[in-house]
Order: sequence, then C-alpha cells, then structure tokens
Amino acid sequence: MKKRLLSAILSFCMLLTMAPTVAFAAEDDEATNTISLADAIETSGTCGAGDSEDSVQWNFNSSTGTLTISGTGKISNLNNSTETENISDGAGTYPWANLKDSITKIIIDDGVTSIGSKAFIAYTNVTSVNIGKDVSEIGVGALSQLSACTTFNVSSENNNFTTDTTGALFDHSKTKLIAFPCGSSATTYEIPDTVTTISYGAFSRAASLTTIKIPESSSLSTIGYGAFAFTTALETINVIPASVETIGDIPFAQSGVKYIYCADKDTKDRIQNKVNGLLVDVLLTDETPAIEFTDNGYTYRIDDGKALLVSAPKNVATSTVPSEVTCKETNYPVTGIWKGAFAISLDWTEANSSADKRN
Repeated sequence: MKKRLLSAILSFCMLLTMAPTVAFAAEDDEATNTISLADAIETSGTCGAGDSEDSVQWNFNSSTGTLTISGTGKISNLNNSTETENISDGAGTYPWANLKDSITKIIIDDGVTSIGSKAFIAYTNVTSVNIGKDVSEIGVGALSQLSACTTFNVSSENNNFTTDTTGALFDHSKTKLIAFPCGSSATTYEIPDTVTTISYGAFSRAASLTTIKIPESSSLSTIGYGAFAFTTALETINVIPASVETIGDIPFAQSGVKYIYCADKDTKDRIQNKVNGLLVDVLLTDETPAIEFTDNGYTYRIDDGKALLVSAPKNVATSTVPSEVTCKETNYPVTGIWKGAFAISLDWTEANSSADKRN
C-alpha cells in the first residue's frame, strides 16, 4: 500500500514539473506561428519562368498600390487554362497573390516578355495596367475581371498588342479581343469585324455595358469561357454570326443579358444550350422578343401568349399572384413563377443574374 501511495505521489510531482513546459511549448508555437504569418506577406521577390526565375523580379509599393514586374524574360506561367476551358489549379499561387486587394496599378516593364495565365485575374481594385514594349505573350485570363480597370496602356514600341479608342486590349492585328476595360463608363461597344476570338473572360465584370454589337461582316469563330460573365447591366448582344464554331462554357454566367440575337438557327440552338437556367431570349434577327411589364409592383414576362412572374415587390407581408394579367388591353394567363421572383434582390434582373440574391 505504501509503495502504491509513493508511486502516486511521484507521478503527481512529475505532472507538476511538466505543466509549465507544456504551457511554454504552446506559447512558443503560437509565437512561431505569428512570426511565420507576418513573414509570409512578402512585397518583393522573383517570378521568372523555368531556370530563369531570378531574371524577372516583382515589387509592390504599398504607398502607391503599384505592382511592378521588371527584369528580362518570361513571367512564370502557373496555370494551364485555355481560351474555352477553365482550369483552377495554380491560378491563385502567383507570389503577389496575398496582395491582391491592395494592388491598384500594374506595371510590366520593358524587358519582360510574357504574362502568365490568370496572373492577375479578378484583381478588382486595379485601375490601370501598363504593358511594356517587349511583352509578346499574354496568358489566358491574365487581365480578366479587372472590374475597376479603365486603362490598358500599351507601349507605343510594342508590336504585339494594341488598344482601340474605348481602351479594349487586342493582339496587334485585332484578331483576338483580350480584355475590355471593365471600369469603362461606355454603355455600347461594337466588336471590330477583324476579331476571330473573344478571349477567356474578355468582358467579364464590365459593369456599364448594356449593348454589345457584332457587325454582319464579322469573322468571329471563338467565344471564350465566361466571355460575358458578370456583365450585370448587359441587355442585348446583336448579332452572333454563323461563323462562330466554338463556345466556351458559362459565357453568360450571372449576366443580366436579356436578348441574344443570332444569325441562323444552328447558332441560336448552340447559344441556347449555353444559357439554360437563365431568363434570356435567344432569337433570330426577325423574331419578336418577349414583352416585359410591371403591374402593381409585380414584373411579368410575356411570351407565347403566357405570362411568367419574374419579380415581386419587396417587404410585402402577403403576396397574391393573379391568375391572369392585362398588358396593352390583352389578357394573359399567369402560368409560372421564375426562380428568384420573391428573392431579397432589388429587381428581377439582379435576382436572375446573381445566385446569392435568391431565396
């Protein structure tokens, strides 16, 4: 019995001597973690491709919000997306990624020859991008979804890229529309007839555009992945030509587009397959679009002699859906309620274009 008691006392004493050590170890780990987190937010480094990592450098100036890429050679490409296919791996691993929300200006200096795919995608606070004279390659989606960007400044000595009067960025021959300046106040834009490819996310997050025109003489053949995504003010695209052969996925994701006109039935059918689940009229040029009207705060869409309730008033304790509505002295039966009709959003367009605005 005495031996057991002595053993218990010794065990208790050992626990007491270990407790401070354990507590200290925990505190030490916490301090280590704090230091490592602080060190992780770097503001400069190297970003060259392959074995030439040190040949290209990046530096962030926190006082001006400017990210500068300088040196000689290519920026490392960390993503393998194509114009029509989204690949997420690597997109958020560029060394400046932790500074994404702080970057307001991007400068690609002379000497740098390429920009990696998705290097700056969705850097929503960037207002301008300077592209040096030696840049010969801009990776897929590298400058997509820059919602505040109003200017792409291409060096006058650059023979590979150019801009138009609206500020849209193209390859030098204007066969590829790389990116529209999403912060532009322009409401209407006509795509040049030389363009054969609308790049990955080229118009994505262009918040002011209401109309996009494609001329009859267009030789457009490829519409990239998410090309018109998040264009919340967009209403009409007129006319998608029969020359279009390839259409990437979700070209109109969370867009407010209402009318898409197509040159022929085959093009119409292929576009229709890309807008399933969205309240969009895909039409031939001689077809009549659906009628939209509002009655007592309820918005309806009339098509094929039937009315669809697409939006209801906010803050109404009791809503009544009528069996029929009258528009221009004609009665139409109410046959359906569109998803998001009673959502918290401000209007049906917002509900239609934003999944997080629906109940």
